[in-house]
Amino acid sequence: MRSYTPELADSGVTTLRKGETRYQEGVAAEKGGDMEGAVAAYVESARLGHPLADLRLGQLYEKDTSKTLPRDLQESIRHYQKAREFGIDIKTQPSRDPGAPNVPTH
Repeated sequence: MRSYTPELADSGVTTLRKGETRYQEGVAAEKGGDMEGAVAAYVESARLGHPLADLRLGQLYEKDTSKTLPRDLQESIRHYQKAREFGIDIKTQPSRDPGAPNVPTH
C-alpha cells in the first residue's frame, strides 16, 4: 500500500489542473482556427497525462486535414494507446487485409 504526503497529492492535483487547462486551451485554439497553437497545447497536455489530449493527437497524426502535423501512424497509435490506458474507447476499423492489424479511427 502506498502512502502519499499532502505535498505529493497537491503536486499531482496541480499537474492534472495544468493538463486540463492546456487541453481546454487547445480545444479553443482549434475552434478559433489556430491549429499550431492547438497542437502545442495538446502536446503539453498529453505530456501532463491528459487522455483526451492523447486521443486528439492520435486523431491528428492519423488524419490532419489542416496539414499542421504530418501523417504518422506510429505516433498516432502511440497516442491512441496512451488514451486507451486511461479507459478511452478507441474504435477500430477492420482491415481488409487478413494479415494486417486494425487501424484506429476517430
